[in-house]
Amino acid sequence: MKSSSSTSSMKNCEIGIRKRTYCVLSGAVMTVWPEIEKTIPQILNHKLQVVRLKTEDNLKYIGPLIPPMYVDEVRKCLNRLANGGGQQSSN
Repeated sequence: MKSSSSTSSMKNCEIGIRKRTYCVLSGAVMTVWPEIEKTIPQILNHKLQVVRLKTEDNLKYIGPLIPPMYVDEVRKCLNRLANGGGQQSSN
């Protein structure tokens, strides 16, 4: 029987897989870029990584790579901005 710590660490293991899932924000992102950077705490002293990719159906995208654990936060940020909300409060 495996311990829960080894089982949970295996969920994120990508060794040996041929396909990976990436979360990429595409479209007109330049105006919201600073807010997206503020939403992702792990990049406070860094910059968003920009990636180019081609899907299985040959569609091409370019945009910042969003860590999967922050996708919901980025969505909330984009919804807030779309609804006329300004910058995030620093509370």
